[in-house]
Amino acid sequence: MSILGIDIGGTHLTCATVNSENGTYTTSKPLRYPVDSSASAEAILDCWCTAIRETVNPDALRAIGIAMPGPFDYENGISKITGLCKYESIYGMNVKHALRQGLKLADDFH
Repeated sequence: MSILGIDIGGTHLTCATVNSENGTYTTSKPLRYPVDSSASAEAILDCWCTAIRETVNPDALRAIGIAMPGPFDYENGISKITGLCKYESIYGMNVKHALRQGLKLADDFH
């Protein structure tokens, strides 16, 4: 099983997977994908889910860790980004829940 790490920025996201047993990379290198942070919430989430699926089969994931710009309610997974000219469309969205749905992961997946 793999653990996926994602670094989300204003113009791109970077993904890499690590073997949960021994901590070694399972991707040959971190993979970078462009993202339009001024797009609709649906387009942003579709971009993120597509990048994740291109990096790893979601069925092979044990966990996902995300570095997300703030302001953000990190404990609950809710975007508080407003007035920053990026990710305005996901303000108030429960990103954890949206990614679970988009990737068809179990409700208790972390």
